Parts: sequence; structure tokens; C-alpha cells
Amino acid sequence: MELTFKRAQKNEVETLVAIRIAAMKESLESIGRFDPERARSRFVKTFKPADTIKISNNDEIIAFYMLTPKNDHLWLNHIYIKPGFQGHGIGSRILAAIFTKSQEQGLPVKLCALKGSRANAFYKNHGFVETHSDEWDHYYIRS
Repeated sequence: MELTFKRAQKNEVETLVAIRIAAMKESLESIGRFDPERARSRFVKTFKPADTIKISNNDEIIAFYMLTPKNDHLWLNHIYIKPGFQGHGIGSRILAAIFTKSQEQGLPVKLCALKGSRANAFYKNHGFVETHSDEWDHYYIRS
């Protein structure tokens, strides 16, 4: 699989929304909160093409992430991978790119993951440490 990483464009928002909804469906259904329109609306409100990197395979967008610089850390808003492409190391390659940026800027990476999501184990396996939880999410940091 030959992956390319490029900045997302504003006109790709619907493609990215579709990936987000497909990737989140299983986790949200497991807690009774799957609502495609709500997922779309929440993403569209916060979408920043300048902070979003799309990952393509043979010109097909198969994943993306949004990394937002803050004063004292980088906030990882999203990593979403189309379900058929999950489990093939793409998430690890995405995190490697994010860790490189984190090291270059001397900033830790922070994120949150939905309770009950397989993403929690993924982040822990890549060195993230849980800092706290709220009703729906676990929060993590990786220095």
C-alpha cells in the first residue's frame, strides 16, 4: 500500500465526514449514541483544512487526521480510517508523522477517545498515558 499525506481541501469536507461516520459507527452504536447527522454537524463546525491531513491510497482518500497547535501542546482532534483499511498499520504511520511534528516543536500531543472505543488501546499501545476521564471520553497525553 503506497500512502500519500497531503493537506485537506475545504471542498473535501463531505468525503472526510463519510470516513468519520463510517469509522465511528461501531463505537457509537455500542453506547447507543450513533447519529450520523450529529456526527456530520460536529465535524463540519470544527473542520480546519489547514490543520487536516488526508491520507490517500491510489488517489482514494482512506484516512485523515486533524492536529491543532495550542500554546503548550498539539491537540489531536481526529484520526479516522475507513473500516476496510483499519488494522493495516495506517494508524501507526499517522502517529509516526504526528510524533515527528511533536518532537520538532518540542510539544506533547493530547487527545481524547470515546470510552469503549478500540482507539483507547491503540493510543495506549503507542505511548499515550490517560490523564483523566469524563462521562463519554478518556483523555490522554504523550510527551
